[in-house]
Amino acid sequence: MPYAQAPAPRPAPFAPIGRIPVVEVTPVIEDGRWPVKGTEGESFPVRATVFREGHDAVAATAVLVAPDGTVHSSAPMYDIAPGLDRYEAWLTPDAPGAWGFRVEGWSDPYATWAHDATLKIDAGVDVDLMLTEGALLLERAAARDLPGDAARILADAVTALRDADRPAQA
Repeated sequence: MPYAQAPAPRPAPFAPIGRIPVVEVTPVIEDGRWPVKGTEGESFPVRATVFREGHDAVAATAVLVAPDGTVHSSAPMYDIAPGLDRYEAWLTPDAPGAWGFRVEGWSDPYATWAHDATLKIDAGVDVDLMLTEGALLLERAAARDLPGDAARILADAVTALRDADRPAQA
């Protein structure tokens, strides 16, 4: 008598790669074909490779989705393998149920500017341009709805960047 074979798992559907790809997301079982199990109150690591074309910096956020489909919490992801674009954050479900998570990759204009400004100002190249770009970037950030003293702190930084009497390295 022949044994009945279980049907093979279906492959994940095709998804186009965007401008900031998020790949190799874990934890998953069989490329996401089966649910990962966990315990309420027990944190678990979320890891992903996040990158983009060019030299602009990227960042990522891990988002925990509650069983009702709402966003429960999120955590900034940190580069755990410099040069390999591998990021990690820890999330904690606090009740039983079918939880989910996602990784959001995004462009980081401040990190891009800070990196470029450090190199160019130390080399004495495009110093005024770097300071002006930084001031404009922080002005845009200060115009957003920010908590507490964040807008004032950003405005103080803009003032410092526009101060011609202040050394550029400061």
